[in-house]
Amino acid sequence: MEEHAGERHYTKDVRAVLNSVVERGAAIMANRVRAVISKMYNWAIQNDIVEANPVAGVAKPGREQSRERVLMEDEIRRFWAACDTQTPRVAAWCRLRLTTAQRGSELLKMRWQDIEGDWWTIPGEFVKNGQGHRAYLNET
Repeated sequence: MEEHAGERHYTKDVRAVLNSVVERGAAIMANRVRAVISKMYNWAIQNDIVEANPVAGVAKPGREQSRERVLMEDEIRRFWAACDTQTPRVAAWCRLRLTTAQRGSELLKMRWQDIEGDWWTIPGEFVKNGQGHRAYLNET
């Protein structure tokens, strides 16, 4: 797609916004801001509002780093007790997320037809990586 002078200007603006977030010490947040801006422009392209996405040529400013975190027993107890302060639906969702270690978005798409005995088979179309899998459902 041909770049117009105005679109270069917007790319410069996107970089300026992201740099200001990075300067605050929030490089990973800048990645999230970049993603939101890009989604907005992709929507605008689909709806014939703009012709190009100025974020396309802008690299992620922050280096993503996966981390591993394990809850301590006391944290689990406090989390479980805190669920009692929520509505029954929210409490069930939080506890199910904790006990199955599944993504929240997957839990929101849970269907009775995918549960057999103590197992929940999560269809690939509901999973971030597209690969379905099974999760054990305990009695708690």
